[in-house]
Amino acid sequence: MDYLKENIILVVSNNQKKKILLKLSEEKQLKNIKFMTLKKLITSLTFDYDEKAIAYLMDNYNLKYSNAVMHLKNIKYVEDKLYNNEKLDKLVKIKNDLKPYLIYDNLFSKVIKNKKIVILNKDHPSTKRLSQVLSVGEKVNLNCNITPGTHPEQDVLCSCDSLSGLTITKTQNGVSLNKKHDTFT
Repeated sequence: MDYLKENIILVVSNNQKKKILLKLSEEKQLKNIKFMTLKKLITSLTFDYDEKAIAYLMDNYNLKYSNAVMHLKNIKYVEDKLYNNEKLDKLVKIKNDLKPYLIYDNLFSKVIKNKKIVILNKDHPSTKRLSQVLSVGEKVNLNCNITPGTHPEQDVLCSCDSLSGLTITKTQNGVSLNKKHDTFT
């Protein structure tokens, strides 16, 4: 498995992680690879929450438990700005109100510094071409319908269908995502 380069964060399902580790073990290879699920990556880049944040939303916004959780998932994808859209602006307000209850991983930026983050689907052709993924720049667009050689800016990565359209943008505190994303297939 020499296509797995050193010093990367490999975002795969837990099942795929087990397969990769088993293969590395069989080949007696030791690599500097950090494995994460997509959910864990998004949480590390944004924030996590506990029952205090859920309770705050239930008490102060009169939300049911499931709606409070849904709001917490959605606010991960809004920036602290005015959208001039009632629903988005409400999410920004909720996010600002919740700041004392949100759990930020302040060390994660140090973990990812000088590392390449690679998000792969186990059946995607890029799984076999891992060494071609070099880095994440200022802004990366994920797209499942790209033609090789047609994106000289090198800001587009081939992705699975469910990640297509996702844009990862560098921010002062890490990265931001342009839309909500819970799962990838």
